[in-house]
Amino acid sequence: MKKKNKFVSILATLGKLCVIGLAVFLLYWAYIFLMIFLDFKVWIASLLFLVALSLAAIAWLMPNAWKRGVKAFSRSALCIALAGVIAVGATFGYCVYLDSIRIVDNLNINTEEYLPFDENSKIARLDKEASLKFTIFDDLPVIDCAAALFPTASAFINATYPSNIPPLNREDSPFKYTNTPGGNWALANGEIDFMIGVKPQDYYQEIAAENGYALESVPIGKEAFVFFTNAKNPVESLTIEQIRGIYSGEITNWKQVGGEDLDIQVFMRNGNSGSYSALEKLMGDLQMAEPKKEFVFDLMSGIVQAASDYENHRGAIGFSFRYYVTDIVSENGIRFIPIEGVEPTIETVTSDEYPLVDNLFISYRKGYMTEEMQLLLDWILSEEGQLLVERSGYAPVK
Repeated sequence: MKKKNKFVSILATLGKLCVIGLAVFLLYWAYIFLMIFLDFKVWIASLLFLVALSLAAIAWLMPNAWKRGVKAFSRSALCIALAGVIAVGATFGYCVYLDSIRIVDNLNINTEEYLPFDENSKIARLDKEASLKFTIFDDLPVIDCAAALFPTASAFINATYPSNIPPLNREDSPFKYTNTPGGNWALANGEIDFMIGVKPQDYYQEIAAENGYALESVPIGKEAFVFFTNAKNPVESLTIEQIRGIYSGEITNWKQVGGEDLDIQVFMRNGNSGSYSALEKLMGDLQMAEPKKEFVFDLMSGIVQAASDYENHRGAIGFSFRYYVTDIVSENGIRFIPIEGVEPTIETVTSDEYPLVDNLFISYRKGYMTEEMQLLLDWILSEEGQLLVERSGYAPVK
């Protein structure tokens, strides 16, 4: 009898541990649910939290008696396991869905793949040593860049800087990467010498002016500003006016531009990004419609911290720069939308046949050009520098 009671006690203890473990597991997945459905299904996550807490409390207070104990353990464990399976299954399914519709991770780039002075780096290279070669004793210009231009900037560094410079982003390194907003901010505040990307917005010009600077920009390459959609979207081409109509809110259904009777889901970048600046330029004085909160992407965390800037819904339209989408982030299930009937290719960009060609710039503070800065700028515009621009996937300006 004593052995039986001891066995029952051990079983009850194991049961409690199993139930508590299941409850913690469910709480974790309920937390993930809360993160995913934060804007529009909070009540589901809240309900899961309440259920999990209630069942955990029941499990903890479970009586030790043989009949009631085993019965309570069985019911509690079954309920928690069932709720856990539902939570895990639904969350897994939703994550699979997110992965299936993901298009672009346009905020960041894996810099490890494009570092200078690395024989395994994917950066473009010249066939011979560059005609310009700085030494560690020179006043090396400090360079920052946009995400899409990181491989190009790295190629410039690799060709002209000494290989023993401090590593990327170290405080004393001449090679920084803080993306478009961070780089333009640093330039406007005199913390770096060159920023490679789109032309700084008026906001950064105002900051520079407050610091006694004026920002100057010189074109170093050309790139296509592109729009893309689901590969199954039958719309063959859009005009610039139709693009403006879509982003101003005047055109809201694909049937208005020759497509299916399907709402257009307009996906946007955050206001400080380079691609958003290009869209502002395209819109001119036309006011952009306020996008839905869940369709504006910057950085996300938790289970969706690697989330994309645009999700490939059937009715989606997104925008970026051609090279970034095709060469840095290669994803299936999307296609470029021809503009005015012209596909965005390196050939149509070089010839200016594609109507939405933007210059890529190197920006600096006017009046603060050192000898080394001028040498580097002249070299970037030379045949060698322009060859690296072209080999990096962009159209040269010369």
